[in-house]
Amino acid sequence: MRLGDTSTSKLKTQIPGPVPALRVFFPTVRELRIELAFDAEYGWEPSKQVHILHPPSRASFRYPCPFAGCSGSFDLDASVRALLQAGRPGVSGSLDCTGVRPFDRSTGKLCGARLHYQVSVLCN
Repeated sequence: MRLGDTSTSKLKTQIPGPVPALRVFFPTVRELRIELAFDAEYGWEPSKQVHILHPPSRASFRYPCPFAGCSGSFDLDASVRALLQAGRPGVSGSLDCTGVRPFDRSTGKLCGARLHYQVSVLCN
């Protein structure tokens, strides 16, 4: 069951301004649950996050790095869209932050924070 026919690059080039609602691209999605967990670093573990999206929610799946001042973000767009287009009930994976933290700006050393994500979908 295909829930929509969009690609990430197609959406970015076709949509000026704000991202449309989830229901525009995936009308059968009733709820999208995105769970984010980050690896602990230097004795500090960022809080886990849960984002529950409903049809009026924006179809944007980019989340900022939780480390203060980091210029990076985690883009789950391709994973979420692949999940929704394939009609699977869920997907999980890991990503590394490619941003730079303030104390590493002079060297350009990448943040490297690790995100573990789990996405589940409920359809009508």
